[in-house]
Amino acid sequence: MSGTFRFTKSIAASILIAIVGFAMQYGQSFLFRDVEEVGIGFPSVNGQLAGRTSQSTQRSSTSAGSEDVVEWKIAVATNRVIDQPMPVIASGNTSSSIAEQVKNAMYVTPVTTYGTTSVRLPGARRRGTCRTDLPAPKGVEVGNLTQSTRMEFLSNVGASVAASEQRDILVFVHGFNVSLEDATARAAQIAEDMPFHGSMIAFSWQSAAKSIAYLGDEVVAERFFWNLAELLADLRTRFPDARLHILAHSMGNRVTLRAIESLCGTLDPAGRRDSISFRRYFDQRPPGQAHSFASVVTVNPTELKQRFPQWGAWRRRESPIPPISTLIMAAPDVAVQEFRLAIGNIQAACGKMILYASDTDYALHASRKVHGNYRAGDARAAIDIDGLRTIHVTGVDTADPLGHSYYGSNSRVLDQLSYLVNQPARKIRLATATNTSNESILR
Repeated sequence: MSGTFRFTKSIAASILIAIVGFAMQYGQSFLFRDVEEVGIGFPSVNGQLAGRTSQSTQRSSTSAGSEDVVEWKIAVATNRVIDQPMPVIASGNTSSSIAEQVKNAMYVTPVTTYGTTSVRLPGARRRGTCRTDLPAPKGVEVGNLTQSTRMEFLSNVGASVAASEQRDILVFVHGFNVSLEDATARAAQIAEDMPFHGSMIAFSWQSAAKSIAYLGDEVVAERFFWNLAELLADLRTRFPDARLHILAHSMGNRVTLRAIESLCGTLDPAGRRDSISFRRYFDQRPPGQAHSFASVVTVNPTELKQRFPQWGAWRRRESPIPPISTLIMAAPDVAVQEFRLAIGNIQAACGKMILYASDTDYALHASRKVHGNYRAGDARAAIDIDGLRTIHVTGVDTADPLGHSYYGSNSRVLDQLSYLVNQPARKIRLATATNTSNESILR
């Protein structure tokens, strides 16, 4: 009897400890639900849309029986392998020498696939929800990708931009464990729920869309980012008068920051920062002095421009207006040291830089355990960089128990995104400040 009692007592103690641990982990979510205000937010009522409708030409509204349906034609660019068996080698020297073969292998780059996907959102859907696992008419339906050429893609984007009052383009870059379909659905849901009035583009990188593939996802996120760089360069060149905004989430910030760094010329398209100065060092060695193998296979800046013509395109600009109007980094799963370095390298290319961070983002808590360092989206990292506006969202309501998807599911955050992206191009003073040296001015 005493053994049974001790066993029962042990089980009860374990349950009590689990309850206390759960309360400590998630109790903050019930105590601290507010989000820092950005200017004057749009009204919302119990999480529902408050009469706001996107004016984008990508949006249409229809009735399917007794249900109202909203349909978005989302422009999609992806470097996922869709109709090709293997990645292709970026343009460059096709010499059969060992050095050239090594270079080609180092700078291998997938092709970019362009197209459009139809996303149907239930009219009665609660704001911030994006359920692709439910059947119609309750769930979000994602159609097949209709492929197009690069020029057709840009032409379609141009039509949406021309119809936009502020001539806005918003590029959404998803995070870890996201499929092409889910990325497109989320882009449509965000555009609808902000709402966004310009041209919405979903850029989808090669996530395996599996929770067990975290390490594999971060390898491709850090290596295959040049396709996004080309997309951003095309948008900036083709539509010089448009405002270009980027919303990146979680691991997608690694893709985004590296793409912008490569356009600024501080990172090569293979993801290395030291190779440029490394090659310059060897090029300055006295004539006749032997070069190492590493120096022979490292591509110098001139050759980088030949292989990737748009590399470093934003290093020197004739226009004083930054190429990117707004860079919004939500819950970035990026090491703090790398984040600081990247922000310093791209600061001149961005008009507004917004960081969303939370203490109760348990996905980033797990990432910290994996990497052994704080992630930039973890508010405990206390990042303070001139020119970077940090908005704390600790404990806000979110659709997932990890507190990681607030960027698209929390009504207050959606209000802020709409305010930041849709506001006219003028100076806007934020209502609260965390960086006094920045004066909290948005341009």
